[in-house]
Amino acid sequence: MMRAAFSAAGIPNHRVLTDVTGDFNRVIVEFEASDAGAAETTIGQYRSSAAFRELMAGYTDLWITGSREILRIVE
Repeated sequence: MMRAAFSAAGIPNHRVLTDVTGDFNRVIVEFEASDAGAAETTIGQYRSSAAFRELMAGYTDLWITGSREILRIVE
């Protein structure tokens, strides 16, 4: 569901990761941005995509809570 929705929203270079080692499944969507402002622009892009919203309809019914992490790659 996540892979199809982010592809439909046109988010380039994204990956969908799952972590099934804990008490519940965690889904992580990873994408690259040049800085925090660009990340917020990308988030706004997928939130405003009709295709994304259609594919994700009912998704929030599947979870109780969530969080967001913004990580920077240090080379």
